[in-house]
Amino acid sequence: RVPGAVSLYVRGRWHGRRMLPDTLLAFEHSWPRHTGHKETAIRRELGITPARYYQLLGRAARSIEGMAADPITARRVRALASSLS
Repeated sequence: RVPGAVSLYVRGRWHGRRMLPDTLLAFEHSWPRHTGHKETAIRRELGITPARYYQLLGRAARSIEGMAADPITARRVRALASSLS
């Protein structure tokens, strides 16, 4: 295991496979606003609940891999999370 690497194991469509931070950030990049359509797409395309998606997205945005894959989206997600807490 690489220091600082993020483990994003999920159930559902991915069945124990690792969901990579770049996958989550690419999805977030294509759906920047939270809408009902986005929730449907999360369930359909990723096979997880929206609540689990946002948990994993936050972890991905804080990971080294996520920051390297899409620094702008990762920064936006981190800024939004810090404004909500």
